[in-house]
Amino acid sequence: MKTIVKWLFLLPLGAVLLLFAVINRQDVSLSLNPFAIDIPELQFNAPLFVLLFAAFACGCVIGSIMHWLGQSPQRRRMRALKAENEHLHQRIAHLPRLPDM
Repeated sequence: MKTIVKWLFLLPLGAVLLLFAVINRQDVSLSLNPFAIDIPELQFNAPLFVLLFAAFACGCVIGSIMHWLGQSPQRRRMRALKAENEHLHQRIAHLPRLPDM
């Protein structure tokens, strides 16, 4: 059931992205120097969809890194609880057994 829902979502999304790429394939000029746009070393031409997909991919990577860094306190707490759990298991293992009744 999950795979059907996944494909029902991903197939139209892929078709829309493919259509977007076909429609926006004209070259645009991207200048990395906002003060002097006539320096050819700091500008390049690429199709618009390539630049937009690259910006989207960079945003996803930066967002994932920020999300991972934001979870650092939870991971630290999880490691501490895991160490405490192991310590308690070792203490329980060394306790004397009660006789069966």
